[in-house]
This record gives sequence, structure tokens and C-alpha cells, in this order.
Amino acid sequence: MPVVQTYSSQHPLNYAEKFFFAIRQPFCSIHTFSAKEKDTETGLSYFGSRYYSSDLSIWLSVDPMAAKYPSLSPYVYCANNPIKLVDPNGEEVYIFGKNRHRNTIVRSLNKHFENITIGYNKKSGQLYIEKGTALTNDEIALADAISDNKIEVNIQLSKSSTLEYKNSKGETLEVEGAGAFMGNKIFYDGKGQKPENIRRVRTLQHISMKGLAEYYKKKDWGALANHEITESFQGGVISSTENVPGTSEQGIINVDIYKRAHFAATRQPTPKKYIE
Repeated sequence: MPVVQTYSSQHPLNYAEKFFFAIRQPFCSIHTFSAKEKDTETGLSYFGSRYYSSDLSIWLSVDPMAAKYPSLSPYVYCANNPIKLVDPNGEEVYIFGKNRHRNTIVRSLNKHFENITIGYNKKSGQLYIEKGTALTNDEIALADAISDNKIEVNIQLSKSSTLEYKNSKGETLEVEGAGAFMGNKIFYDGKGQKPENIRRVRTLQHISMKGLAEYYKKKDWGALANHEITESFQGGVISSTENVPGTSEQGIINVDIYKRAHFAATRQPTPKKYIE
């Protein structure tokens, strides 16, 4: 008599994800319709910030961005439109600048990655994992940045390779390059300013398109972009953990946080002048 097994199907309807087939040699995959790994003990799909129930077609916890969408239930998946939309994790990494610059960065990231495809919302600039599962260290580092429920990473793209910043003495200096750490700001819940009161850390990082072309080979653009994103994210993690902002009220960047974030980020490729 054949044994009844659970079969995870790539069905176009997320609520019809699980089927039961009477088969003698079943194929069972832990990766489901959403391309996320299913927890074998709970039967739930883990998205980094929340767990999703494919049986009920809902998240099991409130969307941390629910306040932005008051007309939607905070538990629905993809605004109830899984055919056209994706909800990779419920969190945010934003990339700002001209569309051609954003397209260049996203294409470069996708050339750099082997197992995931990155997409972005052209209106909001929000990055997301379009498909695949992060497996390499670089892919996992970016996925962590996208899925964190407290750190909001903002990447500003510009044509100019010159950037102004303030040093520890409050002096305004100019620096040239392909990327720059611009610190972050801590937002509290209104009940205090202790670590447990931190609601969000909003980061800012600069990527120069001119500097990218001038200092790096095109094949390394994706690695450099990933480094800048993860450096900004790691700075936010440090600020959140230690309750110390990456930028003072006077706009002075915390050099100690920058240095630690730089080394915690993914590898920065070697500039052309050190190769040629």
C-alpha cells in the first residue's frame, strides 16, 4: 500500500502550497513557493523577520511596517496579491538616485551573486530578494541587511565622486572615492532612550558612480556595492547594540563605528590602481 507523504509543490497559489500525494518514492523539498526554507518542526516558512503559514496564507506576527499600510491587514501576504508581488522578509534596504544608476547597481549585484536575484521597487527604491536562497557569505550578508527588523539602510547614489563630511574637530573636509560611510541616526519609541527603547536605526551610505568607474574594474562593481550596503548595515547594528549613533547631532561621523563596520562588512575589492 502506498504511503501518503507531504509534497511541496511550486503551485502558483501560495495558499495551495501543500498537496498530498500517494506516491511510493516522493520528492520532498524544504524550499517552497516563496523560495524560503520551511522549518521541518513547525511546518512554517522563515523569512528572516517573520514566520509564514502556507496552510493559512498569513504571517503569524504583525508586519513591522504595518503603520505605513493602514488599509491592509498586518497579517496578509503580499497585500493579498502573490502573483504580482513579493514580500521577501517584511523589511527594508533603500537605494536612491537616478534610475540608470540604480539599474547599474542592481545589475552589478546580480552579476556578483550566484544563488539569488536582487530586484528593486522603482518608486520607493526598496531592494528585495526576487528569487533564490542566499548561500554564500556575501549573499547571506546582504540578506541579513534586508531582513533585519530594526536597521533601515539607505544608499545614496550620485554622479560626483567628491563628498563633504565633518571630522572629529568639526572641520568640513572633502574626500574622493567610490563609497563613503555617512553614519546613522537612532530613533526611539518615546518612552526613553535606553537600548530597549530603540525603535529603528536609519543609516546613510554614499556610492559615487563616477568613483566606481574610476577606481574599480566593472567586474568588481557588485562586490563594492555589496560592501557599501553591508558596511552601512553593520554600522547600524553597532549603533543599535551600543546605543551610540553613527553620526552626532553636529553631523560628525563616529570614526570608531565606521572602522568596525568596515571590517565587519563584506570584502571590499581591490582598486584598479593597486592591480594595474
